[in-house]
Amino acid sequence: MGTKAIQVDSLWAGIKDNNNEPLSGGLVYSYEAGTTDPKVLYTDRDKTTPATNPVVLDTYGRAEVYGDGLYKLVVHDADDVSLYDMDDMEFVAREGGSLDD
Repeated sequence: MGTKAIQVDSLWAGIKDNNNEPLSGGLVYSYEAGTTDPKVLYTDRDKTTPATNPVVLDTYGRAEVYGDGLYKLVVHDADDVSLYDMDDMEFVAREGGSLDD
Protein backbone atom coordinates (compact mmCIF):
# COMPACT_ATOMS: atom_id res chain seq x y z
CA MET A 1 0.00 0.00 0.00
CA GLY A 2 1.30 3.49 -0.84
CA THR A 3 1.81 6.20 1.68
CA LYS A 4 -1.12 8.21 2.90
CA ALA A 5 -1.38 11.96 2.51
CA ILE A 6 -0.96 14.14 5.59
CA GLN A 7 -3.59 16.61 6.83
CA VAL A 8 -2.67 20.25 6.20
CA ASP A 9 -3.06 21.34 9.83
CA SER A 10 -2.53 25.04 9.12
CA LEU A 11 -5.67 25.04 6.96
CA TRP A 12 -7.70 22.83 9.28
CA ALA A 13 -6.89 25.13 12.22
CA GLY A 14 -8.20 28.12 10.28
CA ILE A 15 -6.69 31.11 8.54
CA LYS A 16 -7.29 34.66 9.81
CA ASP A 17 -7.53 37.84 7.77
CA ASN A 18 -5.64 41.08 8.46
CA ASN A 19 -8.25 42.00 11.10
CA ASN A 20 -7.75 38.67 12.93
CA GLU A 21 -11.16 37.43 11.74
CA PRO A 22 -11.68 34.04 10.05
CA LEU A 23 -10.82 34.26 6.34
CA SER A 24 -14.30 33.22 5.23
CA GLY A 25 -14.35 32.34 1.54
CA GLY A 26 -10.59 32.74 1.31
CA LEU A 27 -8.71 30.95 -1.43
CA VAL A 28 -5.59 28.82 -1.02
CA TYR A 29 -3.63 27.95 -4.14
CA SER A 30 -1.26 24.97 -3.99
CA TYR A 31 2.01 24.75 -5.94
CA GLU A 32 5.18 22.72 -6.07
CA ALA A 33 7.51 24.20 -3.43
CA GLY A 34 9.44 27.21 -4.72
CA THR A 35 7.47 27.41 -7.99
CA THR A 36 4.21 28.46 -9.56
CA ASP A 37 3.57 24.94 -10.92
CA PRO A 38 0.21 23.73 -9.54
CA LYS A 39 0.35 20.75 -7.17
CA VAL A 40 -2.60 18.64 -6.09
CA LEU A 41 -4.00 18.61 -2.58
CA TYR A 42 -6.53 15.91 -1.73
CA THR A 43 -9.83 15.70 0.14
CA ASP A 44 -8.86 12.35 1.69
CA ARG A 45 -5.79 10.62 3.15
CA ASP A 46 -5.89 7.90 0.48
CA LYS A 47 -5.31 10.49 -2.27
CA THR A 48 -8.31 9.31 -4.28
CA THR A 49 -10.05 12.69 -4.66
CA PRO A 50 -8.18 15.83 -5.70
CA ALA A 51 -9.23 19.07 -4.01
CA THR A 52 -10.05 22.13 -6.06
CA ASN A 53 -7.17 24.51 -6.75
CA PRO A 54 -7.70 26.95 -5.23
CA VAL A 55 -9.19 25.41 -2.11
CA VAL A 56 -12.07 27.57 -0.84
CA LEU A 57 -12.05 28.17 2.92
CA ASP A 58 -15.28 27.76 4.90
CA THR A 59 -16.97 30.36 7.12
CA TYR A 60 -14.36 29.72 9.81
CA GLY A 61 -11.43 30.10 7.41
CA ARG A 62 -10.80 26.34 7.40
CA ALA A 63 -10.41 23.54 4.88
CA GLU A 64 -9.87 19.83 5.43
CA VAL A 65 -7.29 18.87 2.83
CA TYR A 66 -4.31 16.54 2.67
CA GLY A 67 -0.91 16.88 1.03
CA ASP A 68 1.89 14.56 -0.04
CA GLY A 69 5.34 16.08 -0.42
CA LEU A 70 6.58 19.67 -0.50
CA TYR A 71 4.22 22.56 -1.26
CA LYS A 72 3.94 26.30 -1.57
CA LEU A 73 0.53 27.50 -0.39
CA VAL A 74 -0.56 30.99 -1.46
CA VAL A 75 -3.38 32.51 0.59
CA HIS A 76 -5.80 34.98 -1.02
CA ASP A 77 -8.85 36.71 0.41
CA ALA A 78 -12.36 36.09 -0.94
CA ASP A 79 -11.77 38.82 -3.58
CA ASP A 80 -8.72 36.84 -4.82
CA VAL A 81 -6.21 39.39 -3.46
CA SER A 82 -2.96 37.74 -2.40
CA LEU A 83 -2.24 37.97 1.34
CA TYR A 84 0.85 35.79 1.87
CA ASP A 85 2.72 32.62 0.89
CA MET A 86 3.75 29.60 2.92
CA ASP A 87 6.61 27.93 1.04
CA ASP A 88 8.43 24.64 1.63
CA MET A 89 5.52 23.15 3.58
CA GLU A 90 6.30 19.45 4.06
CA PHE A 91 3.60 16.78 4.27
CA VAL A 92 5.34 13.41 4.28
CA ALA A 93 4.32 10.22 6.08
CA ARG A 94 7.26 8.80 8.01
CA GLU A 95 8.07 5.11 7.71
CA GLY A 96 6.94 3.17 10.74
CA GLY A 97 4.38 5.83 11.68
CA SER A 98 0.69 5.16 12.10
CA LEU A 99 -0.15 7.28 9.05
CA ASP A 100 1.01 4.49 6.72
CA ASP A 101 -1.67 2.08 8.02
